[in-house]
This record gives sequence, C-alpha cells and structure tokens, in this order.
Amino acid sequence: MIPLKLQIKNFVSYGAQTQTVDFSPHRLMCLAGKNGHGKSALLDAITWALWGQARKASGTSKADEGIMRLGQTHMLVGLDFMCQNRVYHVRREFAYHYGKPTSYLEFGMRDEAAGVIRPLTDKTMKATQELIEKTVGLDYECFINSAFLRQGHANEFSQKSPKDRKELLATILGLNHFENIRKSALDKAKQASSEKDHIEQFITKLSSELAQQPDLHKQLQHMSNTIEQLTAQELTTKLTLQSLRNQRAEYNQHKLSYERLLFSYQSVQENWKALHTQFIETVTIYRAIALKARTLHLPTTQELEAIEQAYADIQKSFAHKVHIQESLFSLEKEQQEHVTRLSAEQQEKATHVRQQLYTIQEKEMRYLSTKESLCNNIQVITQDYEKIKIARQRSTSLQQEELLLITTYTREKKQLERRQIFYQSYIHKQQTVLSELQLEQQKRSLIINSLQPSCPLCLQGLSSDHQHRIDMQARTRISLKEHQNARLSTIISRLERLISNQKHYCLTQEQTLAHIKKELTLFNHILQQETENRTTYEKLCAEKRDVEQELIQEQLKKKTKEEYYKELLKNSSELIINDQAYLKRAHDIEHLRQELTQVDKLCSQEAPIRNKRQELFHLRSMQEELSRELFLQEERKKNIAHYIKSLRSLKKEEEKLHTEVTLKKECLTQELEIVQQEQELSASLEKISREKEFLLQQQGAWQQQVKQQEKQAYDIIDYKNKLIISQTAYEDYTAIASALSKDGIQALLIEDALPEFEHEANNLLSLLTDNQAHLSIESLRDLRSGKTKETLDIHISDEAGIRPYELFSGGEAFRIDFALRIALSKLLARRAGATLQTLIIDEGFGSQDEEGLSRLVDALNKIQEEFAKIIVVSHLPQLKDQFPVHFLINKGPEGSMVEVIEHE
Repeated sequence: MIPLKLQIKNFVSYGAQTQTVDFSPHRLMCLAGKNGHGKSALLDAITWALWGQARKASGTSKADEGIMRLGQTHMLVGLDFMCQNRVYHVRREFAYHYGKPTSYLEFGMRDEAAGVIRPLTDKTMKATQELIEKTVGLDYECFINSAFLRQGHANEFSQKSPKDRKELLATILGLNHFENIRKSALDKAKQASSEKDHIEQFITKLSSELAQQPDLHKQLQHMSNTIEQLTAQELTTKLTLQSLRNQRAEYNQHKLSYERLLFSYQSVQENWKALHTQFIETVTIYRAIALKARTLHLPTTQELEAIEQAYADIQKSFAHKVHIQESLFSLEKEQQEHVTRLSAEQQEKATHVRQQLYTIQEKEMRYLSTKESLCNNIQVITQDYEKIKIARQRSTSLQQEELLLITTYTREKKQLERRQIFYQSYIHKQQTVLSELQLEQQKRSLIINSLQPSCPLCLQGLSSDHQHRIDMQARTRISLKEHQNARLSTIISRLERLISNQKHYCLTQEQTLAHIKKELTLFNHILQQETENRTTYEKLCAEKRDVEQELIQEQLKKKTKEEYYKELLKNSSELIINDQAYLKRAHDIEHLRQELTQVDKLCSQEAPIRNKRQELFHLRSMQEELSRELFLQEERKKNIAHYIKSLRSLKKEEEKLHTEVTLKKECLTQELEIVQQEQELSASLEKISREKEFLLQQQGAWQQQVKQQEKQAYDIIDYKNKLIISQTAYEDYTAIASALSKDGIQALLIEDALPEFEHEANNLLSLLTDNQAHLSIESLRDLRSGKTKETLDIHISDEAGIRPYELFSGGEAFRIDFALRIALSKLLARRAGATLQTLIIDEGFGSQDEEGLSRLVDALNKIQEEFAKIIVVSHLPQLKDQFPVHFLINKGPEGSMVEVIEHE
C-alpha cells in the first residue's frame, strides 16, 4: 500500500476547508511542525480512511466521535493509494443528522484511461471494509505493529509477551490459513465423533428392541384368540339385526298406505284454499265495479268541442311558425352569400401578400438550415477538441505512469542486483561454514578414534575426562555449524525464489514500458491535428456570422409584410359592415326574428291544452270500459254462487279423509320400538367391527414389527461397520488438527522465517550502534522438566554482555525497537501475501543524541530502496533539515494547514 493523495476535512485539528495533501511526487519525506499542530493527525487520517480506526480515548469502542473537530457535525477523509500497480480511492465520512451519528464508506479503483473511478463499494459497510482489507492485505493491528511506528508505541512489538509476538508474526506470514484448516479439521472430527456416538446409541437401541421379540410373539397369539371371539359375536348380532329389518319391512307397507292417504287429505286442503281465494277475489271485483258506477263523473259534449277548437288554433300557430323560419333561413343564406363575395375580393389581395410571406419564409428556412449545418460542423470540431484534450490528458497520465514505472523498474533492478550480491555472499558464507564444519569433524575424529589421544596444539596426552570435555565442546561447535548451515540453506533457497520472481517482474515492467511508449506515439499524432482543426473552426465561425446577418434582414422583411397582411384583414371587416344591401337585409332578418318570438309565445300554451284534451279523452275511455264491466257483473254473480257450492263439498270430503288418517296413524306406533332396537343392534355391531378392525391393524403392526426386528439384526452389522469408519475418520481429522496447530506446521514456518528477520534486524542494529550491539531470537525454550516450549524471546548483547531489554537506556531501547520494527516491515514487504511498500515513523527521536540521529538518518537513506515511500514525523529542527522534502504543518484559527517545502 503506497499513499498517494490525502483529502481531509474537520479531522482533529484540520478545519472545514477541504485540504489535499499530495505524497505521490516524493519518496522520503518528513512531517514537521510544533507539537499539537496536526502531524500525527495526517497519519491517523490514513488509518481511519482505510480501517475506520485511529487514536481514541480509553473505554470507547470507536474513534469516530473523538477525532471530529470540536463544534463540527461532518468529518471527511479521502485517500488515493497504489496497491499491486493499481490506484484505488477510499472515502470515509462521519456526520450527525438530527443528533444521530451516521457513517459512510465508499471504495473504488481509478481508471486513468477513462478518467473515472470504477465503484467497488459493496452492499454493507462491513462487506466494503472486508474488501479494502483484502485489497491492502493487512488489518489495522498488523499494520500498526509492523509498518507504522506510532507515537509512543515504538516499543509495541518489543513489549508484547512472547506469545503475542508469535501470534503477530503468524498473522504477517499468513498462517491464519492453517488455523482455518485446523478449525475445519476439528469440526470434521467433532462431526465424526457425534456420528460415532449416534451410531453407538442406535446399535444399543436396536439390541434392546431385539430382546423384546419373545414377548411380542406371546402378545400376537393372545390377540388372534380375541379376534376369533369378536368374529363369532359379530355373526350373532348380524342375524338378530336381519330379523328386525324384516319386521320393519312389513310396517313400511302400512306406512306407504298412510302416506298416500295423507297426500290426498293435503291435496283437498290445498284445493279448498285455492277455490276460497278465487271466491274472495270475484266478490271483491263485483263490489268495486258497483261502487265505481255510482261515483264516476263523465265530461259533456260542449266541453269536448271547446277543447278541440283551442287545440286547432294552436296547430295553426305552429304552421305559421314554420313559414317564418323558412323565410328567415332564405334571407340569412342570401346575406351569407353577399358577405362571401365581398370577403373573396378582399381575400385575393391578402393571398398575394401571403405568397410574398411564403417566399420570405422559405429564404428564412434556408438560412436557418445553413446556420444549423454550420453549428453542427462547429460542434463536431469542438468534440474533436475534447478528444484532443482527453488525448493530451491521457498522454500526460501515461508520461506520469511511464515515469513511475521507470522509477519502480529502476528500484526493482537495483534490488535484484543487491539480492544477487547477497546471494553470492551467502553462498560464500555457506562454503566457509561447510569447510569449518568439515575441519571440526576431522578434529573430533582424531580425538575420538585415536588409541592414545593427544592435544592437536600442544601434542600432550589427554585423560579420559579431558577427552570427554573436548569431545563435548567439539560436538557443540559442530551442532552450531550445522545449525548455521541449515539457516543459510533456507535463506539461499528463498533468495533463489525471490530473484527468479523479481526477474520475471522486471521483464513484465519492460513490456509495459514498451506498450506505453507505443501509446504515447499514437497520442502525439492526434495532437498534431490540433492546428488544422483550429483553422477550420475559425472559417466556419465567420460563415456562421454572415448567415446570421442575412437571416436578420429577412426577418425584418417578414415583419413588415405580416403587419400589411393584418391591415388587409382589418379593412375586410369594415367593408362588409358599411355595405347598404347588407344593412337592408339585416333589418328584414331582425323583423322576422321578432315576429317569430311572438308566435313562440302562442305555441308555448300548447302543453296545458294538450293535457286537458288527453284528460277528457281518458274519462271517455273509462266510461266505455265501465260499460263493458257492468255487462260482466251478472256472470260474476253466477260464479259466486258456484264457488259457495264447491267449497261446501270440499269441506265435507276433508272431514272424511281426516278421520281415516287418524286411524292409520295409530297403527304405526309400534314401528318406533322396532327402529330403536335396530339402532341399538347397529351401534353394537359397529362397535364390535371397530374393535375387531383395531385389533387387526394392531396385529398387522406387530407382525410388521416382527419383520422389522428380523431386518434390524442385519442392520446392526451394517452400523458396526459404519462405526469403524467414523472412528477412523475421527482419528484422522484429530491427527490433521494436531499437525496444523500452532505447535506444529505453524511453528515450523515461523522457525523458517526467523533467520531472515534476525539477519535484517542485526544489519540495521549494527549500522545504528557501530557494530556494538547484536540480537538473537529464540523460538524454543528449555523447561526444567526436560521438555521444550514454543516461544519468541529476544536476547540483546553489546560490549557489556547479554542484558534484558528493560536495562537498556531510552536511546538504546529505541534503536533496538527501530531495528526490530524495520526488520518486521521489510519481512512483511517481501512476503507474497502482503502488499506493504510504505514505512511510517511517528516521533521517538527525542531520546537520541546527535550521533544517534545521524545514524538513524543514514539507516533511513540505506533502506529507502526497500520501500516505495517512507514518512517520518518529527518536531526536531536538526532532523527535518536532513530530509529532501518536508511537509510543514502550522495551526491557525481556521485549523491546521500543510505546506510542502523542498530542499535543493
């Protein structure tokens, strides 16, 4: 991860004006300024943007509220950084909306060719944060314990317990993968153990069920006897029930006869009711007609003649109205023809003027079309300008990218050469160690295999105790040389892989540079067309101005003609109004309209007269209808007498049938007793059937259970085989988990990385202490019980001997911490899974004297080739002047401001 550009707003001491701090042009820089002015805040802004974490007060879970500028409600940090030769952008915000805290996170990758940011933001902030950490390759804790030497935390790695140091180193080496596999193996082992327990329980259950098989056979025999008894009882009940049903059939014949007699009785009742209803209706109509004949008032002949005369007069008025309307229509038609003729004469003049307007409009349209065509051509050239502008920007971007690639390529090339030198030196060291090992083995062989051993230096004879002591010393030296040889072999094999990978990387960089140069040649050809486009653009603009002048003149002509045309239309209306024939005909039309109004008043009386006439005619029709009804009154009288006679006859028949129905009903009382006995026997039979069916089902279930138990005997054998398989799987997964534990493969991989870590730390510590101090890292510790324990102890020695870390002075302790942390950062940068290329050192130089400061600066200059960017924070004037670039931070009323100062 290489920070390129930082945007900051309302963050700690920085104000509401968004500031942009550009790190990209510089490689080694110093953040300078007074204490509390915001130097460390820039580094906190980087960690907050990437991981959402920074300095915070104790007891708080998040740093968001504590790092916002006092009195503000919105905080923003944006960071552009490079990772794996790609530029990414992350933007994090924190704000208060209506008193409620709100967070926002945006992540994307910059597309320099298109000049846009391709969004990579996920659905949730948690998922987006995981994507950022996956891209960077580090979490916050690993970053601050390796690449970021925070203010007051330079000894954070040194002060950790050996266990915590080892866990941190395991995280850097990417050993979490083995831990995940170990947990998966433990889960599989747990699953296999659970399956094994389940199978054992199932085998126990099947065995207990098989033990119950004899009792089940006895129960089946008893159940068969019970079913036979129920079958006999069921047969007896069915015979008794059949006898009762035969008796019930005889009573059903009597019941059928009773129902027929009852139907006849009910039919007579219904006929009597229907006839009685007709009798009542006929009597009612007879009485109503008689009453109406006495009360109806009929119109006289004189009234009918008077209303007919009034109705005839109204009809004449309607005929006169039609005559007036026809005359009015004729006059209005003549008036319209006269107006049309006058309008046509005036329209002919207007047509001529309109044709002139059409000619002017056609010219105007041609000019507008020409203007539009010129505008389109100008727009095309403008778009070409935009393309050229984009090409210029892309060319500039490619030049910057080329410069960055050249810088990276040069650095990688130098690093490759340096690693090749290291490789040769390690080969030479290994050869020396092998020679010394062979010499020690020869010396020991001379002492051990000789019959009269003597000292190889003084040639004096050796006693057995002396010989044993020299042998132990020789074995110790041989063991040390073998350990050195093993470490050197590991380092050499790793250097071979690194050199091979770096050669491939340099070849890829060379191909990328060739591709960029090819694109730059193409963009330069596009930029050469800019002058030709500019000439064409000026020519088109001049033609456009000429066309616009001609268009303005034509629009003035059009306006003059339109005013003349409106004047013609206005004179046409006045000409019609002043014509004498038009005025006379208009007077006649008005007279006819007044006469038509008077006739309409007479016609309006037509509705009352028509209603009165209809009422009189309705009374006359009622008189005729009453005459017909009076003629039918005698027939109704005869019908009434017939209805009375029929009703009396039906009444007598009803009384006779009622007596017969009563007698039949008394004979059917014994049927209820038979039905009750039949229902009781049916219920008893149904109960016996249900009990028998239940026993048959239970018998079938138990028979099935017997078959199932016979099958279970074979299943037990299968489950025992499965038990063996589960036991084997449990043992295999347990062995895998044990091998992948922290004391297994992980410890071996850490042991493999320790020589490189120790070598880098000692190289830097020798530079800082003038070869006066040396450290060693021990991964195993001997216990009193004779066993060993996995650890990560650090032993430091100087001219005074080996001392604990706590006994070193502040300046000495800082140099040790600095060497360890730089070595850890370089180890992290060289690991394939990590993408760290930046080193950040925040303060900590106050404990150093002038010589110590000078050595620190020399060390930084020597290791800067190992990192793409090194940022140092200090308020010491004598330190910041030794850096080529420093960022000066000053705090004012509006907040902290950053100024870049470069030294020549």
